[in-house]
Amino acid sequence: MVLTWPTALLTLLIVPYFALLYIWVLRRRQRYILSYSSLEIVRPAAGAGQRVRRHLPAALFLMALSAMSIGLSRPNATFIDPEATGTVILVVDTSRSMLATDIAPSRIDAARAAIRDFSKKQPSGIRIGVVAFSGGAQLLTPPTTDRELVNAAVNFVTLGRGTNVGEGLQVALQTIVSPEPPDPFNADEAVRTPLVAPDRPEESIIVLLSDGASTVGPDPLGVAHDLGEMGVRVYTVGLGTATGGTNPGFGNSRRFEEDTLKEIAAETGGRYYTARNASQLEEVYGHIATSHELVEKRTELTFLAVAAAVLFSITGAVLGSIWGARLP
Repeated sequence: MVLTWPTALLTLLIVPYFALLYIWVLRRRQRYILSYSSLEIVRPAAGAGQRVRRHLPAALFLMALSAMSIGLSRPNATFIDPEATGTVILVVDTSRSMLATDIAPSRIDAARAAIRDFSKKQPSGIRIGVVAFSGGAQLLTPPTTDRELVNAAVNFVTLGRGTNVGEGLQVALQTIVSPEPPDPFNADEAVRTPLVAPDRPEESIIVLLSDGASTVGPDPLGVAHDLGEMGVRVYTVGLGTATGGTNPGFGNSRRFEEDTLKEIAAETGGRYYTARNASQLEEVYGHIATSHELVEKRTELTFLAVAAAVLFSITGAVLGSIWGARLP
């Protein structure tokens, strides 16, 4: 146990002061008891039971003072707690086709809402990373338990030309294998490395949010096949409608390739969702977090000390009121 304010224990010095004061009061009262004309009148009231009733309320009061002093020191205890762990990489389509308004208010806004809802519902031990892709792909946020960083990364993305779904999945896998992003000023480090299977693929998944219309880069189904061979599951969220939607600033309809997203999920053993049921993404958690880590968690115990002080005080006051009224 650790005390935040150990000097507050000096207030315990008032406990023996009140104990001595109580003893002094008792001895003063004895002078009046001895003034009775016959000790035979006093003895029936001075039995063992009466002595307990007389002193217990005062003892409870002293215990309440002690508990309150301990509470002032703000005790903390460290507990070992198993915490669910796992990694989720959110791969977000940031191509200009995501401006289409067939999903109100737009596909990209639907993606942001789905991510906020998903990250909010995950256990605190789940690490979430964000990869954005348009003509290319980049890691926006390495896997982290800070949900604010995840939401901020998605809220401030800029849209670009092209839709490179395949590279988005490749960057997501490399993020699982090596969570630290490459140094963009180091040409050798920034070069794309071959796909490498993670050591424990069952503890990581990829969630792809896209309209499915891949236009550049490697074949997303080929990449999905490789991911499936490595044991990495991809859950896809379709953002769009079968008829497509108007794209502000471009004035044309953007197609939605739902079949591509379904095939990516099927190739990896994942599941396909639509924007209309994207709020159900918390179900994905049932497929990860298969491991637990023992985490040290510090808990403040001040409330226990204060609760004990209140309990002792009330009990002592009630017993003193009841028994005091019956004493001769």
